[in-house]
Amino acid sequence: MKRFLLFLIVVFSFAFAEAHPLKMTTGRIYYDNDQQKCFLVINFFTDDLTQHLTEIYHFPITENNITEESNRELFLDYFKKKFSIYDGSKEISYTPEYVKHADDNVLQVKFILNHLNIKSKEDIKVVNTLMFDAFDNQSNIIHFELKPQKEIVLFSTTKPFHVFHL
Repeated sequence: MKRFLLFLIVVFSFAFAEAHPLKMTTGRIYYDNDQQKCFLVINFFTDDLTQHLTEIYHFPITENNITEESNRELFLDYFKKKFSIYDGSKEISYTPEYVKHADDNVLQVKFILNHLNIKSKEDIKVVNTLMFDAFDNQSNIIHFELKPQKEIVLFSTTKPFHVFHL
């Protein structure tokens, strides 16, 4: 655990540098007792994401305009192609709650996970290939926090999915 915390400190310290050598997203899947809903939150390096979306969609997407409605739609289109979550064999849909700048060069996106049954004994499979098509050294971290299960998983081009056993 100490090694992982050190890793996160190093990762986020690079977030403030002009050019960051690490290519990654961080995320969290969790259940909010007060709202009685499951959520997914993903953090991107804004510069990497906007450059990649501009290359894919041939439309200038910048840090200043990524949260505008038309560009949000392009982002969500990309996201749905690169991130999936399954409850057993059933794909879970998700609804965007917000897309916002969380910090310098960090874009945060929050989704409501629709109809994810946390009382089910089904396995939950997450496929996370976000930004793998942009960088060979891309990796993605997900903190999975659905009681009683807590797990931190690193996704990579050689390990693009993980099955969480409830």
